[in-house]
Amino acid sequence: MDATHTRHRINTLLQHKQDADVKQAFQSCASRYDAVIKEDVPESLQALRLGNYKFAEGGTTDAAFEAKSCEEEFRRCKSPDMNRVVLCMTSPSWPRPLFRQS
Repeated sequence: MDATHTRHRINTLLQHKQDADVKQAFQSCASRYDAVIKEDVPESLQALRLGNYKFAEGGTTDAAFEAKSCEEEFRRCKSPDMNRVVLCMTSPSWPRPLFRQS
């Protein structure tokens, strides 16, 4: 599961939500995941290809920030489980062998 899957799930859930607070939270999360998918992930992958591991790590940090910000949008309600997956995968405790230099 990844950010694209999470974004798709957010869109699906957004179509069925009537509560204004929940709908606003989903819309904000959708925008945040667009940034992850269109900017953070491609920039990180490019940095990995070029061997710029610190810049790649910065991209995953940005993705984690967006996932955490999405989680915070749901203070008054429950966030989608997929957001927690992305948040966990981008946390500093997640094993990141891709960022180790050989």
